[in-house]
Amino acid sequence: MRVFVGWILVLGLAAMPAMAGTGKAGDAASGAAATAAKTNSDAGAAANKSGDEPKAATAAMPVASSVESELQQIRDLLVSQSKELEATHQQLREQQEKIATLESQLNAAGASHESVAASPAAGAIGVNPSTTPASTAANAPIAANGGAEQRADEPTSIHYKGITLTPSGFLAAESVWRQHALSADVNSPFNSVPFPGSSQSQAGEFNASGRQSRLSLLAEGKLDHAKLTGYYETDFLSAGVTSNSNSSNSYTMRQRQIWGQAA
Repeated sequence: MRVFVGWILVLGLAAMPAMAGTGKAGDAASGAAATAAKTNSDAGAAANKSGDEPKAATAAMPVASSVESELQQIRDLLVSQSKELEATHQQLREQQEKIATLESQLNAAGASHESVAASPAAGAIGVNPSTTPASTAANAPIAANGGAEQRADEPTSIHYKGITLTPSGFLAAESVWRQHALSADVNSPFNSVPFPGSSQSQAGEFNASGRQSRLSLLAEGKLDHAKLTGYYETDFLSAGVTSNSNSSNSYTMRQRQIWGQAA
């Protein structure tokens, strides 16, 4: 009995180191398993992370493409607006050029009209400034038509061998009534007004006359280095010895002015 107990103790003592080694091996195996699990977990996390990155990149690609498309649209819009502005500026420049051309033509036409309408009596010899200028004679036919432009079949002048003849004038019809008779025409001589005691002071008079009717002729011609101008104007305000208001056509023609000019 004592021998059996002794063998059991011996076997227990002998088995303790083995059991200790087995425990250590189990602990080592457990540590290795834990390490492997952790490694697998890290690997899985890394795998999950690496798997998320392509998904994030894939999700970011459409956003970048949309932004790039919008930027391209903005660039195209700016280019089109720039072209439209350039076209508008070009149209404005063309309109300004047309306006300048029309203004120059208008100024040239006005200068030409002024040169034609200018009176040739400015430097003439023997011209009376108070009388009708030659420009009035030259423009009288146009004024008679209310300022309308003459047509090609209605010339205002006659051209003959390099000389331009422009006839002009007007017809007058005046009348006058006086309480005191002066035995005068439409022009009243106030130095002939009768005194209250005379017989003429008791009589009135009425006269009608066309003596202020006027005729004129403007002649113009050009030489190599000069322009020649002549003007003649008459009316019927002259009176002869036998002229009176009771006789028809008794008043004579009078020369109002005549002059010539070489410029």
